[in-house]
Amino acid sequence: MSRLRKSRGFTLVELLVVIGIIALLISILLPALSKARTSAKTLACLSNLRQLGIATQMYSSSNKMGLPYPVTTKLGTPPLDFSYLWFNLLDPYLQEAESISGRGTGVASERLYKKWKQCVVYETFPPAAGTGGQDDLTEFARTYKMNTHLRSGYYDSVKDKWVTSLLKTTQVKNSTKVVLFGDGISLDLIGDVHNNGESGAFSMQVGNDSDTVTVGIPGLRHGGGANIVFVDGHAETIVLKTHDISLSSNNALKAKAWDGEFLDAGGNVVFGPTAAKDKAKPLDQLNLRRNPEMPLIWQEPGIWVR
Repeated sequence: MSRLRKSRGFTLVELLVVIGIIALLISILLPALSKARTSAKTLACLSNLRQLGIATQMYSSSNKMGLPYPVTTKLGTPPLDFSYLWFNLLDPYLQEAESISGRGTGVASERLYKKWKQCVVYETFPPAAGTGGQDDLTEFARTYKMNTHLRSGYYDSVKDKWVTSLLKTTQVKNSTKVVLFGDGISLDLIGDVHNNGESGAFSMQVGNDSDTVTVGIPGLRHGGGANIVFVDGHAETIVLKTHDISLSSNNALKAKAWDGEFLDAGGNVVFGPTAAKDKAKPLDQLNLRRNPEMPLIWQEPGIWVR
């Protein structure tokens, strides 16, 4: 007579061992998955910026080698106005246009949303962030911004100011190092902050602690760095030494920023020439030299200025 063998279940110790192994595997895999997602976003962002670089080259080739304008503010003499803004001018050279009319307000209703003009992080923004001024609304948020110094002109000694004009690519001598577009400060880095102009700015530049709240700075959203496309069309993830910079007059809002572009005679980090008459002078006449901590070129005193 055969005996029925009773089935034997897992003991408590065996279950705990299995659970422990699963927990260990999860702890190992989760950081790798998170890193993979981060890398994928960085690569997608770089791809978008390359598209912007190509579109800019196409626009320049069709317009006597001129570059689109980095800001909306009308400076100098006509025809510089809103219609020369890069955010509008590059639309014909980019695919996937979608009008935001109907859900945009004010001048935003006149613009086209194209994913190539935003970092992929823009897709995570809420449909309608903010309850105050336009600067903290998703529809006005810009994650990609143009180098604000990419404009040229001449110095009017009578009026003691620059008369600004469009910069030509032929005036950009070191195109592999000159910033064209890149990640800028937006809602993902500063949150929903009422009436803060950083998110809605179209342009940016490197800055120091002395810069005002209206100055856009690179947004370090990719592994502590920013994705940058250069005038020659190549794109890189740039990671540099940072310091805290205030984005509000009461110092309540801060962000990580890169150092300024120049050093003065005393070795202090400075933004660059500020007086209109000095902008026409080369670096050696200004007692300035390049800051080794800022290898990127944002402006060229004496060559092209704003």
